Amino acid sequence: MAKADSDFVAACFILALGAFSFRVAALMISPSELAESPGVFPGLMSIILVILGAVLLARSIRRGGGIRLAQAAKSTTTFFSSEDNRSLIPGIVFPAIYVFLAIPSLGFYISSALFMGVMFYLYVQRWRRWVLFPVSIGITVMLYLVFTIFFQVQIW
Repeated sequence: MAKADSDFVAACFILALGAFSFRVAALMISPSELAESPGVFPGLMSIILVILGAVLLARSIRRGGGIRLAQAAKSTTTFFSSEDNRSLIPGIVFPAIYVFLAIPSLGFYISSALFMGVMFYLYVQRWRRWVLFPVSIGITVMLYLVFTIFFQVQIW
């Protein structure tokens, strides 16, 4: 896939992510307390994502970028069969499972401990294996103490 074509696909993904983030952030903003709403910062970041995605899209279109279905199918097959991307695919799939399935069904703290344990197990090679899950549980306990006890903010 040519550089302009891959930039085009990345720009479309960035624009979609920015639009989705803006929609979610807009649901968190209450008009009466705009400055104190939790969605202000994510809303600003999503606007920046949309602007940068639009700039990248315009640059890629100017260079002749676009979506070519035959190349996209070949690139997708090459991506999934490549040895270099074997460690990248769980790094994409597991966060999606964590956000969309684990947090709503198991709760934030349990799913965070499991997610960190699995990601540490897959990606951290320097530590001994028996250390990984206690560290993830310790980080989760610290999150609970800081946010729920100290700041008195309920996280899911």
